[in-house]
Amino acid sequence: MLDLNNLSPEQYRARYEALQARARLRAAAPKPVTVFAEIPAADILDADTIPPGAYG
Repeated sequence: MLDLNNLSPEQYRARYEALQARARLRAAAPKPVTVFAEIPAADILDADTIPPGAYG
């Protein structure tokens, strides 16, 4: 386990910079694309349209 209270300033700075680099990579990564399953029209029993803000 990492004991943050016993790190030298140089070690603390290196850890900070490593965390920043990982965060920048994660932020720059492409977002996953959601693919919804196709439902055949014959299997749909009922369809409703809900106006924005009406479901809260």
